[in-house]
Amino acid sequence: MKLVKNILVFGLLSIVINGCFENPKYPAVPQIEVLNSELYYGKSRTGGLDSIVVALRFTDGNGDIGLNDDDKGDFKYALQYYYRTGIDDNIVNYKFKRENPNFEINLADGSTPKPLSFYGFVSPFNCTNWQIIRNASNVITDTLFTIYNQNHFNIFVDFYIKNDIGGSFKKYVISEEFAYPNCGDQTFGRGRLPILSNNLGSSTPLDGKIIWSLNSGLFDFIFSVKTLKIKIYIQDRALNKSNVVETKEFSLQSIKR
Repeated sequence: MKLVKNILVFGLLSIVINGCFENPKYPAVPQIEVLNSELYYGKSRTGGLDSIVVALRFTDGNGDIGLNDDDKGDFKYALQYYYRTGIDDNIVNYKFKRENPNFEINLADGSTPKPLSFYGFVSPFNCTNWQIIRNASNVITDTLFTIYNQNHFNIFVDFYIKNDIGGSFKKYVISEEFAYPNCGDQTFGRGRLPILSNNLGSSTPLDGKIIWSLNSGLFDFIFSVKTLKIKIYIQDRALNKSNVVETKEFSLQSIKR
């Protein structure tokens, strides 16, 4: 007999209910299914901000889903990466970029290095790759080069907006909506599921239900009466990505509670 945990996750909270089943066998790569009947739009549990709530069924063969605060210090799960110039251990900034345009940035994902000249201070790079540093008086003191690490997160929610002509969908990109200096939140649609297993590393199968709440005060402003759909996937600690699922087409008004 193997232990399977049925799990409900809301935001960053989890409830675990234990059950026992005969030799459950799930793939080690997470698998998910969207529950369209539980998709809704309303006020967040804490009040104030609006929430778009999505529900997923999931399975995971070895139970290695979830990140906690202790993982933030792990290079693999860091929020963002900075790069050293190799000169007095300084961090690459925009002044260094102007003086060394051919300096190559070796990305943590192992992809082909790109020179700093690739990352100009133009949209979208001025919001996604250049971090403005200000002092206590709000005066700009430096502009540092950075790469946001998607592996800091383990649930990924992307919005798609339907075109009025043709009916195709276009992915919503926040850096296209909010340009420098009013950059949008670069973690929009990204979240961190907590560790779901009671005994991480035991390879215990998991199945259950995830309810994820995306909170923002800008949903009505951004999406208004547009027709949307959402694509979602999750990722385990070994960086295995689940299948991608998508919701039904909807407007905020059609799923409002």
